Amino acid sequence: MTQDGIEAGMQALGHFGDVVRAALLSEAASDEVIALMADVGAGLADLSADAARQGRAEAAERFDALRVALSRIAAHLARGDRLAALQALDAGSFPRALEALRVRFSPPVAAAEGAAA
Repeated sequence: MTQDGIEAGMQALGHFGDVVRAALLSEAASDEVIALMADVGAGLADLSADAARQGRAEAAERFDALRVALSRIAAHLARGDRLAALQALDAGSFPRALEALRVRFSPPVAAAEGAAA
């Protein structure tokens, strides 16, 4: 994956968080929001598996952490607790996991990893 692709992916995940937040605030149908999170979670699981196959355990762990964070938000929503879902999205493990991915795939870290390979 190129650095441009990684940066585009990070941006897309940030926008995804904004979309979920807007859906939660507008009281969109919970099952649709949960399905959207499940689709993104499946994509993150694929990215994690690809990273693990490439021997990039740290990247795989960070993709998994973001997937787990999404599943927690979905669980709050499934219980009908939109406030807890919003709190998890804004201040819970989702923003921390997203930031960890951003740091992991920042240009200096990616360049150092490429030089070490």
